[in-house]
Amino acid sequence: MTGKKTGSRTPIPPEVTTHEDHGENVFVSRHPAFATVGFYAMHGGNGATDLFGANVRLQNTIRMKICRAHMETRTVDRIYEDDVILELELSESQFTQAITQFNRGTGTPVTLRQAPDVDVVPVVYPQVAHVDVEKRLKEAGDRRVEAELKKLTETFNAVRALAEADGSVSKKSLQAAVKSLGFAIGNLPGNLDYYKKLLREDADRILEEGKLELHAAASLLISQGISPTLLIDEKSPTDGQAMQGK
Repeated sequence: MTGKKTGSRTPIPPEVTTHEDHGENVFVSRHPAFATVGFYAMHGGNGATDLFGANVRLQNTIRMKICRAHMETRTVDRIYEDDVILELELSESQFTQAITQFNRGTGTPVTLRQAPDVDVVPVVYPQVAHVDVEKRLKEAGDRRVEAELKKLTETFNAVRALAEADGSVSKKSLQAAVKSLGFAIGNLPGNLDYYKKLLREDADRILEEGKLELHAAASLLISQGISPTLLIDEKSPTDGQAMQGK
């Protein structure tokens, strides 16, 4: 069946071969469209995992694997997996999102483990997108502030260029430059308030996704009959706190 592809308007019949096994005839059916899909719960292992599109580091993930397959018919039909076509990993909330939210413009983020376009070999993993929430929020704020400072600097430079120009400068050009600078300065408080709002929304979204991951992980453990345990990191008080306690 080499070279045959699915998707043709002309149906491709399964290729059926037969052999004998312990005196029993076995019929083996193969077709380029035969495949299996499996979902597997992954726990802990070598520490927390970073996944694409996940804002928290994860101990528990869902792995999906698609394999080519064939069917063997004896007294009953049995499906057997062949080579792996695709393997990917999701957080529990990404998995929930993928199977419950249909017809979205953008699909759910996943992390590839194996894929055909890399010759179906393991992708470098797991450090694909190291998550540092505090650093990311700070960088987002810095970028927005830098953008505002850049606009102010460009407008000021335009005014200075007119002021330092040789010869006479039209009053109209100078007024237009000063007006632009005034707008930039006047808009600054409102823009900074807007950026603060965006930062709060970013923080709230990351916190909400973290809650979803914790809830999904706890639900998975409960479904398996395991009682989740909350571990609290009790740090020892500083010397000043110890003195106050006394």
